[in-house]
Amino acid sequence: MGIGPVGASPGVQGNGSSGAPDVSAAGRYVAFTSVASNLVSGDTNGVADIFVRDTAYSKTKRISVGVKGQANGASVDPSISDDGKFVVFTSVASNLVPNDTNGKADIFRVEVATGAIVRVNVTNSGAQAVGASKRGRISGNGTSVVFISAAKNLVSGDTNSVQDVFVRDLVSKKTTRISLNPSGAQLSVGSYWPSISQDGRTVGFMSDAFSDPKVTAWCGRVPDTMAVISKWTLGTTKPVITEAVCRTGQRNQIQEVRANNNGGVGFVNLVSDSGTGYADFVTRGKQGVTWTQDDADSYSVPSWDVGRFGDVLVATSNTSDYLDVVDLYGQRAHLYWPADNVSMSPDGSTVAVQTRDNVTQVWTWNWQTNAMKLVSTS
Repeated sequence: MGIGPVGASPGVQGNGSSGAPDVSAAGRYVAFTSVASNLVSGDTNGVADIFVRDTAYSKTKRISVGVKGQANGASVDPSISDDGKFVVFTSVASNLVPNDTNGKADIFRVEVATGAIVRVNVTNSGAQAVGASKRGRISGNGTSVVFISAAKNLVSGDTNSVQDVFVRDLVSKKTTRISLNPSGAQLSVGSYWPSISQDGRTVGFMSDAFSDPKVTAWCGRVPDTMAVISKWTLGTTKPVITEAVCRTGQRNQIQEVRANNNGGVGFVNLVSDSGTGYADFVTRGKQGVTWTQDDADSYSVPSWDVGRFGDVLVATSNTSDYLDVVDLYGQRAHLYWPADNVSMSPDGSTVAVQTRDNVTQVWTWNWQTNAMKLVSTS
């Protein structure tokens, strides 16, 4: 058991809360959101921005900046490519790209080195979305982005009036709706928690229960089904159902889907049972890693992440004061560190952590060496 955080802080700690970290391969680059005004010079917009920290050279850069200056609205929820070259995030700012007049939350991808920024949640012809979009997640090579949107104009035939999951190919500039049933028809229920594998080949997501032979094969009836887990594979036109999670008489919730390079789709099952509860973190990797935390229940807010093949995970929740790292050999680390958001580097070596403080901060933790670095610093 360890105690955190204790580590290097080469700059000035952020004077406002920072969080929602996402970490690149080997833990070098960390993208995060912050309302701090002292991480970079000239930060006077008074809203949450997106930053990237190069932990090797102790440099912090604000990247939620348009061609005409700093953003005029909040930017949150970053996702970083493996090499740290690209970051995707959600923003309500209207001045990051030209002609942003929809008044909705949009998804953007920025090239960190140059600052070049494009809007992701657009139609094949480039028209902006008429509904809000969120939870953008980028592939390891930075060319594909999965996201949720309530917009009905991103693809033709979208008449279900629920939020759907889309994939944007930034090379071909094609937007595809993937939250369909196995026959390719649109769903009448909402879809949530999209996740794209590091290699960009698999997208996982969760949907509310719907009628399908595979669903009834799992759970018997649609009313007995808590959630449906599906995956879409690059080069295909229809998703497949990987499993349905059935109701068992206990109160439970399915959250935080994670896709991996083995084509598996993991998730968290939060359960309350007769005054007690637990959280099951299930990777669905090649050999499969599962971890149960007993200091959680169906009301908890989990945070977890997996390595690229789903063979290692980090897990916590808002009702736990510990970070657990688990791989094929069992529990490898158990650190006392109250945290609300965690991210794991694709190689599984480094965890980015949002602390649970009055003014939250972001750190990295190499669980193999126990080295820690403050990220939300100038």
